[in-house]
Amino acid sequence: MPVIALVSKMSDVQREAVHAAYPGVEFLDFSQERDGLAARGRAAEIVYGNVRPAELPKLPNLKWIHAGWTGVENLLYPEMLERGVLITNTRGQVAPAMAEHVVAGLLYFARDFDAFRRAQAERRWRAGSQASLLEGSRALVLGVGAIGRVLIPKLAALGVRVRGVNTDGRAVDGCDEVRTLATVREALGDVDHLICLLPATKHTRKFIDEPFLHALKPGASVINVSRGGPLDEAALLKLLDAGHLKGALLDVTDPEPPPAESPLFAHPKVLLTGHESPHGSKGGPLGFETFLHNLGRYLAGDLDGMRSRVDPEMGY
Repeated sequence: MPVIALVSKMSDVQREAVHAAYPGVEFLDFSQERDGLAARGRAAEIVYGNVRPAELPKLPNLKWIHAGWTGVENLLYPEMLERGVLITNTRGQVAPAMAEHVVAGLLYFARDFDAFRRAQAERRWRAGSQASLLEGSRALVLGVGAIGRVLIPKLAALGVRVRGVNTDGRAVDGCDEVRTLATVREALGDVDHLICLLPATKHTRKFIDEPFLHALKPGASVINVSRGGPLDEAALLKLLDAGHLKGALLDVTDPEPPPAESPLFAHPKVLLTGHESPHGSKGGPLGFETFLHNLGRYLAGDLDGMRSRVDPEMGY
């Protein structure tokens, strides 16, 4: 039976579940003393958590890493890719919470709640808001994967028409149209809401640049709950200041968190939500269930049957 190094915390109940299903599995717990992984983790075949570049050479038996989160760009460094270590994550497990976070952002901008907040602070009854309807508006969802598939029905229920983007342009239920990153720039002029669910990869770095944002419909809002890297924040601020964009909800930034002097903190049209979009979900227990399933497949030699395997080229 393999040795599992715990970098992320696994509860006693969860460990008991592993032992009940697969007696003989051994744990090495480094969740409270991270430095011990490099010093005493040589026997580990599986890591539950993450492995830093300096730790990798100290783990000669490492075959599989399970990340209890979605974005794994921090694991896709050259040495890891060269080793060919299998990586799985828990994409989709926090999709309901993240989808509701996006919907909250859409309503915040469409109903111009910030105007009411300012009016209340000034003890004014009338806010003079610039409220609009979501019904009949157009959303562009960049990345219609696990989170996008949960979000789309929620948007449809509000009467929002959805254009999606994925790697190959294949149809997705609920989308009027699906494009690729290579063709989406041709279809930005009618977009009222830009929703970024893209991973941070070499293909997406600052993909949402100034020409992209300028091509959006005047008055569009921007919501990013995936990773900060795909969005050019300087370009975003420029177009917010110019009045071309109505506002931006940023749950993620680049870098994260932003430095204290970042203009994002003080900008009146930016709402920062501190990477809180996954919270309130059942992602933790479900993430463990994914690991437990994958452990069974791994021990059976059925690597193709493991869920949420990461494609190093795509970054997720």
